[in-house]
Amino acid sequence: MGCLLSCLACCFCDAATSICCKCLPSCKKSILTRLYYGVILLVVIVFSCVCLSPNVEKLLRKIPSLCPGEPNDLCSLITGYGAVYRMCFALALFFFAFSLCMINVKSSHDFRASIHNGFWFFKILAIIGIMVGAFFIRDPMFLYVWMIFGIIGASLLILLQLTLLVDFAHSWNEKWVDAYDETHNRCYSCGLISSTVFFYALSATAVIVFYIFFGSHPSCHLGKMLISINLILCVVMSVISVLPVVRDKLPLSGLLQVGSFS
Repeated sequence: MGCLLSCLACCFCDAATSICCKCLPSCKKSILTRLYYGVILLVVIVFSCVCLSPNVEKLLRKIPSLCPGEPNDLCSLITGYGAVYRMCFALALFFFAFSLCMINVKSSHDFRASIHNGFWFFKILAIIGIMVGAFFIRDPMFLYVWMIFGIIGASLLILLQLTLLVDFAHSWNEKWVDAYDETHNRCYSCGLISSTVFFYALSATAVIVFYIFFGSHPSCHLGKMLISINLILCVVMSVISVLPVVRDKLPLSGLLQVGSFS
């Protein structure tokens, strides 16, 4: 009996993600742990996109017992941007609480590290439970406050992504320039030039598409202004990156870094 209980407990903890496929390893490695958390985020993103689709609400409206047609019925609650805010709120709350639990964990031998790398059944159950609880919050102020948090968090995330992207482009440029200096292989120089031209061509195409879809209407003043500001900033940064003063301080600065995030 004890053996059966231990096997059952294993299915709810480290081996929960391997229960559906024998070839998958248990969640003991950090890479697999990141992969599983990435899958959780991907699933929530997919459900958020589904909730934003107007066809989903139209389909649910055909079920009278589920959607009686009242202003704040179940269909309006589980679809639209409100559902997305509630799901993202639950996910953010879970990871925030989880990050507090992982403070000062320095070794994989710590019990909290095993919680981080395992117990997937209970963690997924906790996320689902928080999401279900979030759908019972019907106060409109909740959506407004969480929208403010979403704007701030999205802005910080974009800045972090741009920083990582610039750092990646700088490391890429540095490695290929050093490789060209050592080997004098033209493949590296041609690769840098081709990549830079590709990034700028992609940026120019995106600007044209944005003007067509978000600035073609005469009343789209805000869209035209934002696209124009972004275009002007890209041009200014491109000019600054090749100035002699900047090149003296940062010899590896160039158009590749600017083109990578333009």
